[in-house]
Amino acid sequence: MEYYKENDIYHGESRPSLKKLTLAAIIVLIVGLCLTPSVARSQEAPQRIRALFCDTAEQVKEVLLATDVQEVVESINARDGENSCGRIDALADSTEDAEQVIKGDKTYAIVKVHIVGMILGPGMVLPAEIIQYAARRLEGLGT
Repeated sequence: MEYYKENDIYHGESRPSLKKLTLAAIIVLIVGLCLTPSVARSQEAPQRIRALFCDTAEQVKEVLLATDVQEVVESINARDGENSCGRIDALADSTEDAEQVIKGDKTYAIVKVHIVGMILGPGMVLPAEIIQYAARRLEGLGT
């Protein structure tokens, strides 16, 4: 098909260069979207974690080194705020080791946890976005 230019307006049934440019733009857009990491793809799927969480790594260390955990948790909550430490059933999408603590013959990692929800009961999740700290035992180290 032929086309011609008249007063900067293209006439005719077909515009080969415009079609090619449009196709090229669509291809570039699709490839760009596929190669661009999205927030949803860059995060891990949330995992359910049941643990004693605290507001700071220092509080978790206090709990780990205690002989009476319940007494220390109550003491921390009285000193730092009612919900500074407590058991939570949570959904977390990332964890990061903060430091290691040795207690007797066991080694623990204090873990920084990004909580995205708290599980209140069967099928009931309260959305939340908070950073908390917990401990996990390291296998094969100091055991």
